[in-house]
Amino acid sequence: MTQRALGLLVLVCAGAPDAEGARPFGLRAGIGLAVFAAPAYPGARRERLFVYPFPYVRDRSPAFRLTRDRLRARLPETPFRIGLTANGSPPAPADTPGRLGMPALAPTAALGPDLLARLPGRPGGGRAFVGVEARERIAWGPGGRLAPVGAGASAFGEWQSPREGDWRVVAGFGPVWRSAGADRYFWGVGQAFATPARPAYSPGGGYAGLRLTAAASRPIGGALRCVLFGRLRDYHGAVFAQSPLLTDRDTVLIGVALVWILVRRGLTTDHKNITRY
Repeated sequence: MTQRALGLLVLVCAGAPDAEGARPFGLRAGIGLAVFAAPAYPGARRERLFVYPFPYVRDRSPAFRLTRDRLRARLPETPFRIGLTANGSPPAPADTPGRLGMPALAPTAALGPDLLARLPGRPGGGRAFVGVEARERIAWGPGGRLAPVGAGASAFGEWQSPREGDWRVVAGFGPVWRSAGADRYFWGVGQAFATPARPAYSPGGGYAGLRLTAAASRPIGGALRCVLFGRLRDYHGAVFAQSPLLTDRDTVLIGVALVWILVRRGLTTDHKNITRY
């Protein structure tokens, strides 16, 4: 799946405390299917429809919380959480408009640490966080060959809706930075692939734009959840803004997913109160 918007998809599917407000511990697992429209490659004006099945897992213990895209621990007696997070980007075929004649973009995966701090708020209200994250990205090429792509980092604010009600809403916003290697992978044009309409281009590393993400979910019966999610990327002012491959400086991803929860162990079925570790 693609970037932080789909990480929020997993977050909004998180489980619930019991009716008295105590945080439950245990395992919840299942499968999901996401359908979303997104740029054919980052910064492309042309969109593609993606359909992805994905595993869903949530495991909470007194010290750790595991979801599909992150492992996080809370530092005792502090508002801080530290964790290990992952995300990825889908492939772009060689015949993708804007990249005709260039090599296909292989799918990538990124893994790295993050630090999150909860901001003070009123009891029973929404919860606000600020955080930073850094990831190293690799590409999965033909034959399963792995190749380093580069690094990225972001700072972000995040808001989570109050626990009451059926709907769970999460929104995030913040700037993104990428290394020269990551920028060249997505937006560079080698001399061998240059054309009069697509000159050679080799960006450096630095500011990579702003990212706004949002997702909302609600239960459907006892075993299903429906998730609506979206992401806006603003590339104005990015170090690669002059790349001939960047044909849209404001790109949108929007989609829907269904999650089927197959395993519940040690978790309440009360979905009207939702929390996050």
